[in-house]
Amino acid sequence: MGCRSAGNGWIDERVNECVNECAWDLSLDGTQIVLYSQFASWFAILSLQDKRTRRIDAKGDIHLRTMTWSALRTWLLCRDATEMGAQLLYLDLRGKTHVLEECSGNNVFLLGRPSPDGRHIAIQTSAKSSNMWMIENF
Repeated sequence: MGCRSAGNGWIDERVNECVNECAWDLSLDGTQIVLYSQFASWFAILSLQDKRTRRIDAKGDIHLRTMTWSALRTWLLCRDATEMGAQLLYLDLRGKTHVLEECSGNNVFLLGRPSPDGRHIAIQTSAKSSNMWMIENF
């Protein structure tokens, strides 16, 4: 059980917890992959140069949904599921987080994309609320 590489099997056994629910993002320069399991609070950095794997635990009550590399490979832009909606987070490679945007409501859509030069972040968000009515003896 677990994530497997197609080649020589170098992916560290510590990341095998993601089993069939792996999500990933390739850094812009193609040298690193971030690997994570949705709703987990940890992620792994896989180096495609020296074939090392580094597992990192995010600090705080984090439930990762998406992760995207920054242009400089020094941080990640993450979406975190919360009890009341979602948060967009800055996450460094030591696991420290900083909230950039919050969106509350049901069926929240919150997505961020860093610019290629690393100076800007595009943020898209929407939330839906709905009611259900029941009419009797109509």
